[in-house]
Amino acid sequence: MEIQITDEEIKNVKNDLNNAKQRVHLVIFRTNHSIDDKPSMSLITDYQTFLNAKNKFDHSDLKIIRDILPVTDNLACWAIMQHKLATHDYEEKAVIINKLAFFTNQVLLENKLPSNS
Repeated sequence: MEIQITDEEIKNVKNDLNNAKQRVHLVIFRTNHSIDDKPSMSLITDYQTFLNAKNKFDHSDLKIIRDILPVTDNLACWAIMQHKLATHDYEEKAVIINKLAFFTNQVLLENKLPSNS
């Protein structure tokens, strides 16, 4: 099953992200293996969620590596996949997770960071 993203969706989400920057901003942070014994990776989230995770995993080394991300088509696609992951059936989740990983890596590359393995 292929998950499609239309140009109109991207345009609308980019507008939403730009408007939301007044209240909340997105960051890229790096995880540390001490959280769950998995390799470090870079993730995208809003700043408040990052702070909540950092407080929850106080023994870990979560570090913001890019603050206040530029709103790009890839970031909009990442946001669309995040939303779809929370709202779609279990059968579609594997495809959505793969797309989410793809767009996460695209955003990382746009921000001159190495992609996740």
